Amino acid sequence: MELWLQQLQEANIDLMVGASETEKNLIKGQALFFRAYFHCEIMKYWGRIPYVDFVITGNDGDFKLKRPATYKECAMKADADYAAAAELLPNKWDDLKNDPNAKLFTFKQQTFGNKLMRINKAIVYSF
Repeated sequence: MELWLQQLQEANIDLMVGASETEKNLIKGQALFFRAYFHCEIMKYWGRIPYVDFVITGNDGDFKLKRPATYKECAMKADADYAAAAELLPNKWDDLKNDPNAKLFTFKQQTFGNKLMRINKAIVYSF
């Protein structure tokens, strides 16, 4: 695993109190998907942009990001995020119904069967 991806996952995910490893992985997967998705959307209009893959604190000039030399550099980082998201997300969210580690509010009975707009492996692979 690349260092930047490891830093992202460790940055704030451990602040989730009472969450199981399954739930943390689901949150990580969704976060990685949306980071890649929004970078790709911005790249459509602005071309090569700095890929923000760390927490910007505003200290020490970390907000001064260099533009990548090629569009491919940014696209490959997005691709890595998509691949990591696909590893963490389920094929179908209803598969988690019997998972004892899925206990947060997202897995209440009323959410099952309502999976059309949830990010899953198929959606990630389509991007």
